[in-house]
Amino acid sequence: MKKFFALLLCLIMLTAPALAFASAGSLSIDTGHVYPGMEKSFAEGYIPTVTDTEAVIVLPLIGRTYGSKITVEPEFPEEGPFKTGNYIFDVAEKSYTVKNTSGKKDTVKAYLVKLELPLREGFMNGNYSVTFNVSYSASYGVPGQQSFTVRVPIENGRGDSSDAGEKPLILFESGTVTPETVTPESVSGGGELTLKVTGTNIGARTARNIRVTGASQDGDITLTSDLNGMFIEKLEPGESFEAVFLFRASRYAARGDHVLTAAAEYEDDMGSPHSAEGSYRVYVDQQVELVLDKIEFPEAVTSGESVTLYISVYNPSCATAYNVHGQLQMNGMISTSVYLGDIAPQESAQKELLVLATTLSGENKYGTTYGSFDLTYYDDKGMQRPFISQSFNSELTEPMKITDAEKERMEQERKEQQTLSQWWISLLVAIAVIVVLVALILIARFARLMKLK
Repeated sequence: MKKFFALLLCLIMLTAPALAFASAGSLSIDTGHVYPGMEKSFAEGYIPTVTDTEAVIVLPLIGRTYGSKITVEPEFPEEGPFKTGNYIFDVAEKSYTVKNTSGKKDTVKAYLVKLELPLREGFMNGNYSVTFNVSYSASYGVPGQQSFTVRVPIENGRGDSSDAGEKPLILFESGTVTPETVTPESVSGGGELTLKVTGTNIGARTARNIRVTGASQDGDITLTSDLNGMFIEKLEPGESFEAVFLFRASRYAARGDHVLTAAAEYEDDMGSPHSAEGSYRVYVDQQVELVLDKIEFPEAVTSGESVTLYISVYNPSCATAYNVHGQLQMNGMISTSVYLGDIAPQESAQKELLVLATTLSGENKYGTTYGSFDLTYYDDKGMQRPFISQSFNSELTEPMKITDAEKERMEQERKEQQTLSQWWISLLVAIAVIVVLVALILIARFARLMKLK
């Protein structure tokens, strides 16, 4: 027994790391969905909610961790508007009903980080960065750590000067993305996106040491160069500048809106820091494509029998297929439609379809029948995509009929079987009676011997 438990313990120790390693992974911001507490998704330009007393930040993270739990430790500027305190907390992975960029509802498993930061009295306006340091178990015994930064604009506080007009103020007055829509052809051909912005100093003072940068809010679109900025020594009141940034969309960029940003960090005459930011949207138009695995339909089916078909659909594209459903169209076969729901990129769905064989329409009730299984789905704009179809044929056969002679033979066999069963029962009863009599005789003899003693 001890050897058995020792062997079992060794097996558990060997398999536990392998199981843990299978669940290892990293986290990323879910930019395409609107969660509770958010008015927009990150792809649409999410901005934390700021009131007179607090700032509420929502950060949805998706990915796989060992144990499905993360520990969050926020970090924010000491001289900022936020009150200090111990804000370390744990977040468990849960399922949330959210909206995607097209307004449709999805169900997503995520770590929803929500932080309510009290504001100090007399807090000052500005753009403040809050960094969320996230730690978790990447796999069995292996720690993981990532950091995510969210910018919080404060506009309902007081200015950084007694006279709000006596300072530089850069405003991004215009910005264009060319092209506005990225097609699969331009992406696969290495096409570039151009973000062109114009900023103006609308303040009353000179802006100095201006650093203008461009960025993308997700990894599907990246800058073509590491030199993502330009430097301007000074910008007088009323003067403007123009900046151009080149981006490239990944071949596997998700279909939908993506946000590009331009930011300016600058100083006033006293060396106090200021910032400005503009957000611009580009649409990635990826084609929705589904692959329907081969359906194995039996070569022959007898009328009255049922057949189970296995439907398996895979989405190899970079766009979600919505309302995926299919229908079997085949003479002599009755079935319901099969609904597979929404299939996200790189995911699959499987369902079983029960088919009942009846008879063919027309004069001939049995014979070769032809049909197809048609799959229908929609894109994120509600447009129906070209359906996928598989054709097959089968031989519909007549059920076996029982003749009078066959019925008579089956009745005779039943009677013979019944007679045989009755004979066996009689034999068993006789044996039981004999056993009882023998037992009684032995007991009587044993009793007489005991009396003689």
